[in-house]
Amino acid sequence: MKAKMIIFIAALITLIPFFSLAQNNFTRPDTIIGSLTRGIQGLRIDGTPGLLTVYGEEAFTILTDDKGRSLIAAATYGKGRIVAMTHGDWIAEKHIATSDNNPFIGNIFTWAASDKKKIKVFSREVNFKYKFHHIPHLQFDKADQFPANLSQYDLILIDFTANGRPEAFDGSTREALKKYVADGGGIICFALGWVYMSYGEGKTGKSLAKDFIGNIFLNDFGLVFNEEFTGNQFQLSQSVGNKNHPLLLVEKVSEIIEKRKKISVHDLNNLLTTIQSYKGRFPFQDKILQRFEKYYDSFAGRRWISVNHPLTSADAPFVLTLTMLNMLYQSAPESRVSKLKDADVFPGDIGSMADEAEKSIQFDLSGIRWQSTGLYAPAGRIVSFTIDKSIRNAVRIRIGAHSDILIPFDDKYRKEFKRSPDISQTKILDAAQTFITSPYGGLIYLEKIGKPENRVIDVRINGAVQAPHFQLGKTRMKDWQENIRYYDTPWGELEGERLIITFSSDILRRIDNPEKLMRYWDKALSFYAELQQEPPINYKERFVHDVHPKIGWLHAGYPIVINRQVSEYTAGLVPLDKGKDNDIYHAASWGHLHELGHNCQRPEWTFDGTTEVTVNLFTLYVTEKMDGTTPVENQWHKDGWPKLKKYIANGSPFEEWKKDPQLALETYILLQKDFGWDAFKKTFAAYQKLTPAEKPKNDQEKRDLWVIMFSNTVQRNLGPYYRKIGMPVSMNALNQVRKYPVWMPAGL
Repeated sequence: MKAKMIIFIAALITLIPFFSLAQNNFTRPDTIIGSLTRGIQGLRIDGTPGLLTVYGEEAFTILTDDKGRSLIAAATYGKGRIVAMTHGDWIAEKHIATSDNNPFIGNIFTWAASDKKKIKVFSREVNFKYKFHHIPHLQFDKADQFPANLSQYDLILIDFTANGRPEAFDGSTREALKKYVADGGGIICFALGWVYMSYGEGKTGKSLAKDFIGNIFLNDFGLVFNEEFTGNQFQLSQSVGNKNHPLLLVEKVSEIIEKRKKISVHDLNNLLTTIQSYKGRFPFQDKILQRFEKYYDSFAGRRWISVNHPLTSADAPFVLTLTMLNMLYQSAPESRVSKLKDADVFPGDIGSMADEAEKSIQFDLSGIRWQSTGLYAPAGRIVSFTIDKSIRNAVRIRIGAHSDILIPFDDKYRKEFKRSPDISQTKILDAAQTFITSPYGGLIYLEKIGKPENRVIDVRINGAVQAPHFQLGKTRMKDWQENIRYYDTPWGELEGERLIITFSSDILRRIDNPEKLMRYWDKALSFYAELQQEPPINYKERFVHDVHPKIGWLHAGYPIVINRQVSEYTAGLVPLDKGKDNDIYHAASWGHLHELGHNCQRPEWTFDGTTEVTVNLFTLYVTEKMDGTTPVENQWHKDGWPKLKKYIANGSPFEEWKKDPQLALETYILLQKDFGWDAFKKTFAAYQKLTPAEKPKNDQEKRDLWVIMFSNTVQRNLGPYYRKIGMPVSMNALNQVRKYPVWMPAGL
């Protein structure tokens, strides 16, 4: 995929100072980086640079973005050298001509060519005609095929994005190139991993790690292109550099653990975030894994993490151990992954009556998101997945419904971790048979990769156990009541036509009538598309109960995560308020309906100050449909109406409106009171017809368009109303709606 597909925006990149790397196996990268960057203040390229993962003992980062992620990296290999760059624009003519880029790229060429002053360069993909100020003799040859004698050249340029076909770099070619480097040659290569994944073969399910020829080649040098990219609309500052090399990271974290050091929350979060960035990318090294397994065991009772025994930043050595061990397990062979002790507390272990099952799942490729299997992967046990080899890389498996990653610590929602911070795991089915072992275990899901397909495939799963799983319209009530709900796993699910709910098994065993419950929730979900005026979604929404949602008690997304303490209410087992007749069947749940509403919001009509406001149009609508409470009967209106009048009397300061969801919602309730829900339905439907060019690009355009669209729907001039409540609306928008009679709510 050519880089010209990208929308180019200038990105300023500044260089890191060189630093010392004492007591390591690196080939003095401090000296190397110093020689490459000396006297250079900053670099400029166009485009959207990708990023690299650097992990080899002889590999090091030269240039990073402001988050310490690698933009340019290098490695020594035998007698030779190799450099990987994350955009071909580094050697573009317009940049080579600049005062800083020219010496920097010239330094890269000189270093890669083993510091020669006369450099002979070859490439199959790159036309290079430029000169460097301090390289007096630079000869460049281009041909369609590599020469038989590579050693006649000091340097080879390779553009893997322009020419990443596997047949162009077959096994013999790759081996010849590696021998060329080992014997003293130099290579500079370019690629955009994110382009491969977003626009290239990654869209068809191919793996960047296993299928992208650039990474197949670079892996032996200890660096690979990853799927991330870095920002291009702000200045990038270079400050972290090679300090985030994973082998250095291992030693730094080990020292903190062994000495039980206290570190600041800021430093802890930086380390945790860096460890997470290597998840699935860290090359397996059994000695390192053994080291962290021993560290984990050394914490004994601290391994029991719970609501009453949470992790805090004061537990930094153990939190780092846990995070590092979990990251290492992601890259380890499935036979080397062990159950972690804290899994006994959450998500919990299977019971002695759990039945191992070999099950064939009919997986519908036309849907998206997670598909439940009704199976549970026990922690530390190998589970196999068998598919037809023709559909490799089309399906992703997930172990564990609890996908919230709690890292990093914060001052609001994550002052402490009430469970291990990262317990869900995914893996692509990239072979006819794929194995996975989870240190925490969990329910098993299948997910389509890429575009939906109109076919069903067979996925055979072996090594898992049966979990409680009720499917509306398929599971017989008698089977549920007498058998299924007692399957001995810690979690299970109820599945309706529109919603799937993940409950702990202690809750599921108390639900006698799952059909009644799921019909209730399916009915509630049917009203969202009705108000939204969009086609039905081709997946089922999900509620997952978790002991520690990453934000608040409930948060939107996929899945919608709900605090486990609300489980009984979600299940219709207890009233919302003790002693009152307001269980789920008698009083719509504002919290659940609110989070479902977030999943229906659209940016075109949600502007600054309304994220927690327009969501509640759906909450109000579904509440009215489910329990008959109209918006004007709702407490939000009863309290909001006097608040709005006081706000207007104080001069309608719009910043106050934006900070008060109840106040802002009242201004929408007044529209509903006079024009009804049909006005909102027609307005939302009109938004669906907008072309990309007609959609608003900023908050001002969003406010203007809302006033225009709703005024057009109700054939009334809402301009004076919105000016009265202090909303900034442009004169152009006000002029467009003046043709209608003015509307103002009674009492304002």
